[in-house]
Amino acid sequence: MQHYRQVARDFGLLETGGSDYHGHRPEDDALLGTCTIPYPRVERLRATLQATRA
Repeated sequence: MQHYRQVARDFGLLETGGSDYHGHRPEDDALLGTCTIPYPRVERLRATLQATRA
């Protein structure tokens, strides 16, 4: 995961939590809404969105 965080920093990209969910699979414990990101990252996304709309 650290590799992708560094790539985002190197290219000035915003980190997100991803959204690639294809429904529940018996072999996978990840349910929709159970994988979260730190709230400061959400705040950064919102601030960037607001800045682009200004």
